[in-house]
Amino acid sequence: MPMLADTLKQAVSQNIITKAQFNQIMALYDDNTLNFEHDLNQPKFKMAHLLYYFGGFIAIAAMSWLITLGFEQFGGIGIIVISVCYALIGMLLADRFKRQNLMIPHSILLAFVLVLVPLFVFGLQQTLGVWSEEYQNYRDYHTWISWQWIFMELSTLAVGAIMMWRYKRAFVMFPIAVTLWYLSMDVAPFLNDGVLDWALRRTVSIYFGLAITLLALFIDFRQIDREDKTQDYSFWLYIIGALTFWCALTFNSTNNEWLSFGYFVINLVMMFFGLVIQRRVFVVLSGLGSCVYFSHLAWDVFENSMLFPLVLAFIGFAIIYLGVLWQRHEHAISNKLLNFLPKKLQQKIQVLQKNN
Repeated sequence: MPMLADTLKQAVSQNIITKAQFNQIMALYDDNTLNFEHDLNQPKFKMAHLLYYFGGFIAIAAMSWLITLGFEQFGGIGIIVISVCYALIGMLLADRFKRQNLMIPHSILLAFVLVLVPLFVFGLQQTLGVWSEEYQNYRDYHTWISWQWIFMELSTLAVGAIMMWRYKRAFVMFPIAVTLWYLSMDVAPFLNDGVLDWALRRTVSIYFGLAITLLALFIDFRQIDREDKTQDYSFWLYIIGALTFWCALTFNSTNNEWLSFGYFVINLVMMFFGLVIQRRVFVVLSGLGSCVYFSHLAWDVFENSMLFPLVLAFIGFAIIYLGVLWQRHEHAISNKLLNFLPKKLQQKIQVLQKNN
């Protein structure tokens, strides 16, 4: 940069270029540099980034759901020491990557440190003797539903909130979102005196999924008014919120055909919502939900009907044609639909569609 500036200044002094051209070239250089740095730290489907995430997920899995029973031999104190040592290594590496402006591995290392929090709390609880003998193994945390995990989950969320405030890296939301998902499952037996009631669990998951989705939407709207729009803080929250809500809704079996039709309508609403805010996870899940409903109609309601497959195929063709019309008139239709919303909300949704 200094060499370029000196060369251009010399060119100005020799009247090769004007001062105005010098300023334009320098501004262009700065913009290209910023764009290069931005592209360098934007997740893309290329070898370096694949290696970052592949290695990161291996490290995260190794210290979370792939923990072996051999860890139990170290006891509570040993587990605390191991988790603290790995956390220090993770933080030192994350700090080094940040100084080198390698923000993707920096974010992955922060997430790695965060997944060590429940392991540390598990070791602490064992050391203090406040742990039920029913769940002696840490890996049960990822496979069994129990109210006893709640303190581990709340500790992880608290540390995650501090890390988000301190570092503001979107990938840290990944373990936070997963922990919220775990919490949604474990809170049901907590509310039911430790008894695992599947109907209650589904109800809690439905409302919890809706709450997480609304939280993600709130974060999306807040992000619009901030200068840094390179971080998608709500990505993982949308995924966990949508999955929690949709799975609980899908596995809530019923023999009432009107409720089954209501399930299909909810999936259509999810598809529309996903289109409006440009989030594919809602569209994908609503497509799967529609297939579930049509399968129910084909196998249960119209089991012996010859007409049903023909009518359904015709409906499919009609939807494809509707897609063609939508593509041709998408802008006009979107504007008409948005006109039903308040002006401020219209502006925010338009910005969301543009960003996503």
